[in-house]
Amino acid sequence: AAGKPVEHHCDCLHDAGETELLVERHEAVIHEWIASLPGWPPLLARRFEPVDGMIPRPDDIRILGFNVLADGKQGEEQWECTPLDALLWEFRRWRLLEACISHEPDALLLQEVDAKYFESFFQDQLSRVGYSGIFL
Repeated sequence: AAGKPVEHHCDCLHDAGETELLVERHEAVIHEWIASLPGWPPLLARRFEPVDGMIPRPDDIRILGFNVLADGKQGEEQWECTPLDALLWEFRRWRLLEACISHEPDALLLQEVDAKYFESFFQDQLSRVGYSGIFL
């Protein structure tokens, strides 16, 4: 589980210049991640629909749960329709980060994460865009 302090998401707690710097840093890191995927198509655009007609407000807390498919489970399931390089950790990890962060969640709950990848990859990379987290 990873989350960032509310003040990172809420513009009302930053002056305009500080908010702009946070956004620029965030975008620069995402561009770096995307550059790690040479030849990959752009991220599939996803649109979220309001539940029961509820329209999100800017000050709502965003929580995103994401199953990253543990690398250790690769042999347990069949992925014959998936290109091999999409399953390789060295590439897949960058797309996972891009997909998670594109929705700008305040809290990010990652499922099926190998402990070694949380400590050696997710924790470091997510901290670059303001998240801190723990492995449970």
